[in-house]
Amino acid sequence: MKIGMDLHGVLDGMLCTKVRSSEKSALWLLFVRQMVHSGHEVHLISGPTRSQIIGELVELNIDSNEFTDIFSVVDYLKDHGAKMWQDPPDSGRWFTDDSVWWATKGEIAKDLELDIMFDDSQQYAEAMPENVKFVLVK
Repeated sequence: MKIGMDLHGVLDGMLCTKVRSSEKSALWLLFVRQMVHSGHEVHLISGPTRSQIIGELVELNIDSNEFTDIFSVVDYLKDHGAKMWQDPPDSGRWFTDDSVWWATKGEIAKDLELDIMFDDSQQYAEAMPENVKFVLVK
């Protein structure tokens, strides 16, 4: 099985109101470890650059090597020539047209041939390939 997982609002546990963030993160990490140990692929797919994602994982005390790989929406868009800008300039906060941004995780899911994607943003579901089960995490 090939699994995609978002960082913000899923792995970092920030949107959960019933369970403390650290406990939710620990549960997701246990899931990741079990899936990888069982021979499945777990890909972390998030908006910021790959280096920013790895930095955030360090802050959460999560080893980036827990995942099969890490994919950045920003890096993907830059690699594919999308029009992007930083706001404010040189801030490291990248933007593109909304329609382009929301479609990108679907393109990454297709490229990776994912079976399932866990995300907290419903907007990504619209662009997921039909064969990818989208799970909205709240």
